[in-house]
Amino acid sequence: MKKKILLSVALLGLLVFNSCLNQGSKKVERKELKKQSVWSDSLRNDFTKKNATIAFEKFVLNTLIDENEFEKNYTDLSTYIKTKEFAAYKKTKTKEFVINADDLTSKSKAEIEKILGKPNYKEKVNPSRTPCPCDKHRYINDLIEIVFINEKSDWITIHNTSSFVKVDETKYESVNKFENYIYIKVKTK
Repeated sequence: MKKKILLSVALLGLLVFNSCLNQGSKKVERKELKKQSVWSDSLRNDFTKKNATIAFEKFVLNTLIDENEFEKNYTDLSTYIKTKEFAAYKKTKTKEFVINADDLTSKSKAEIEKILGKPNYKEKVNPSRTPCPCDKHRYINDLIEIVFINEKSDWITIHNTSSFVKVDETKYESVNKFENYIYIKVKTK
């Protein structure tokens, strides 16, 4: 009988010991899963402030940091953003960028450049029933096209509507939504 009790106590002891070992390994696994980001908030802010001037660029850089926050540091990404690969990466992000059309209406070219950056294409257009010739500019890899009527952003086309577009349709002369673009006429018909 004493042997059975000793054997039972020994078996119980082994089970408790084994359970303790398993809990210890689970703690190690949890610590390994919870990696420390190499990007603090101040480092992220410094990086975007140094390398981005417009909302789209800030969006792209913050997305890049989010995707690489455990693997690549400030120096790694500073080098990467100067490559052709980054230029291609940046183009893919136009589809994810949130555009608030209300921020683009009735603005001068200089105000638009502060929001969207320099245009990647410019031309003069002369639409009928308008006080033109007027400037037409395209921004962010042709994602946004603006005709400036009376020196203000008036006709706005946002291509590739897989991008997220916010627009208060009640504020404008017309807002037309099509499969591949949204067309906004601010004042001029």
